[in-house]
Amino acid sequence: MRYAIQECRHGDAFSAPWLSLFPGRIAVLHWHLTGVANLKKPTGIDCGFEYQNLKHQFAEDDIQAYCDGTRKFFSTPTKAWTNELNTIWLIRHYLAVKYIIAASIMIASADYADDRKLFIPTPYLIYYSILNCCRAYLFTVPDFVWKGAASVEMTHQNIINSTANYIRRIDRNAEKNWGDRIRLARDDRELFSYRFPATGLRFWKDRDHVGVGEAIKICSVLSEMAQINSECLEASLSKNAKGSYRFLPDNADVALAISYSDAQLDDEDYYRIGYFIRKSPTPHNLLVTAREGLVEDAFGAWLPQADLSEEDFDIDRHWRIIFPFM
Repeated sequence: MRYAIQECRHGDAFSAPWLSLFPGRIAVLHWHLTGVANLKKPTGIDCGFEYQNLKHQFAEDDIQAYCDGTRKFFSTPTKAWTNELNTIWLIRHYLAVKYIIAASIMIASADYADDRKLFIPTPYLIYYSILNCCRAYLFTVPDFVWKGAASVEMTHQNIINSTANYIRRIDRNAEKNWGDRIRLARDDRELFSYRFPATGLRFWKDRDHVGVGEAIKICSVLSEMAQINSECLEASLSKNAKGSYRFLPDNADVALAISYSDAQLDDEDYYRIGYFIRKSPTPHNLLVTAREGLVEDAFGAWLPQADLSEEDFDIDRHWRIIFPFM
């Protein structure tokens, strides 16, 4: 039996009543049980992904039903697969991976700051970590209508509402368990953006709030749900999409992955898109999409040039805080 231990504060538990048995700073066990964490049967893909949280969040029958429904949604586009759909889904998966990386960096930063009593950035980092994981999840949902730039620039309210709506397929109480908690994280962020109570963080800590431990849990489950969706697409493509397909570099959506303000290109995005398209011209699950070079470079971009001491923030220690990047 193998397990990883993550620290969590009392009151940070997310839909895990057994955590309340332990006072103060507690250890959350994320089990990696061979044959239990593997979801090959529900998704149809065995890529070695270890689902650390999903089996504790949802019943196995509900996971199976969710995967069955997701593959059914995917069957319509994969039976009529085109080069354009191929390009769009490659971009969607690439963006989903980048959102999970961004969330990993943010929530690791929040945890580091919180441990060192640097509280002011914590509500911001928590909220945007969760929001990025919501985006990653939505971009892998089969019937989330893709509208190009409009999808990337969705309002926060729309992102939160859509996330809770789709998760209702596996959790009938998604609005309470997910929508309300994500909105609370947003309210926590806005509290210090717009109002800034004189009692500072005590005002936040003394009321119901989304702490670092709960945020890690939410981000992990959302990321695993995105992985499940991507595995279902890969399985559906393997079954239904016969023939070969290619990436269309002139598709307007490509700019969403490599271009930023004033149409400025990011050289690393440009290189990475080209690299994984050459290696895998059709969409694969997120774990496979997130090849080590991509992940290593993305995290490495946030490392200082100078040597790090043991007390410095080293993002290389936190790659797997919410997603088991290899």
